[in-house]
Amino acid sequence: MENNVLSGDIITKIFNENNITIVNEIHKLDIGFTNDIYIINDQYILKVCVDEKNEENFNRESFCYDFFKDMVPVPNIIVSDTSKRVINKYYMIYEKIAGDNLYSKWHLFSSEDRKHIVSQLANMINCVNTSEYKLFLNHFKMNEDINWHNLRYNSLKEKLSEISKNKILDNNFIDHIEKYINNNHDTLIEQRIGLTYTDLHFDNVLISGNTVTALLDFERVDVLSIDYALDTIKRLSEYPYLYACEEYEKFIESKDYIDLVEWFKEFYPDLFNFKHLDTRLSLYAMEYDMRLLLKFPESEGLKQRLAKTINFRGLPG
Repeated sequence: MENNVLSGDIITKIFNENNITIVNEIHKLDIGFTNDIYIINDQYILKVCVDEKNEENFNRESFCYDFFKDMVPVPNIIVSDTSKRVINKYYMIYEKIAGDNLYSKWHLFSSEDRKHIVSQLANMINCVNTSEYKLFLNHFKMNEDINWHNLRYNSLKEKLSEISKNKILDNNFIDHIEKYINNNHDTLIEQRIGLTYTDLHFDNVLISGNTVTALLDFERVDVLSIDYALDTIKRLSEYPYLYACEEYEKFIESKDYIDLVEWFKEFYPDLFNFKHLDTRLSLYAMEYDMRLLLKFPESEGLKQRLAKTINFRGLPG
């Protein structure tokens, strides 16, 4: 392997070892950071975990694809190998699903078609949320007693402490963030726990016509308060370009995404049935942006988003 790219010989070895097919054509997709993805013979997807820190999530995705295969359209896994016997990486192989990335087609759809697509996605999210999650907890040896408030509150405080320690934001801004958390964290006491798919953005949706053919990337499915899924949906609506790969950024116009949250509310009203939902979503957004800010401390965009969330007007410019 060179620069984390598998050679044709190694890919051929993987497929030979698993008696799947003779490898004639290999196309590497330029997406993802923790995994490399290859299309083989235009029939199969080979997904390789190149970041060892992501192996737990990679294993979780494999489990979820098998768990949800009769409930929502997900990849049909042929092989999931965590032995590191053939190559020194976790990998999975699944049948390539017909369909286009939703980002590449969204701008072409009528409002009626877009609503139809959202209705399908809302049904899929509902299906995930209402699935029995004890098997998931047992498989991953997770505690069944979940205190949603404490999980999120502790995460918020830890991230803010790291930001303060590293002097990423000035003290005035940090004080305003801390005040917002202290004044509003009690809104997180309410919880409706269920399996939750938190990556519902259009780079993870395949479409054929106006029919959803696949939901992808289940690495971060977890047992959470189900409204946490709205964090990504709301961000997709407000900042649609954030999740798009470079190839599809040219198709994005903000006006095409502004109705997403209202459409999800129409088709899955129970997901919105929380007191103080707007405040809860603001806290989720703060947690997300602070996590990224610790990775990208110079990002003015992240600082602007945080300031907007808490209505802080002290940023320069």
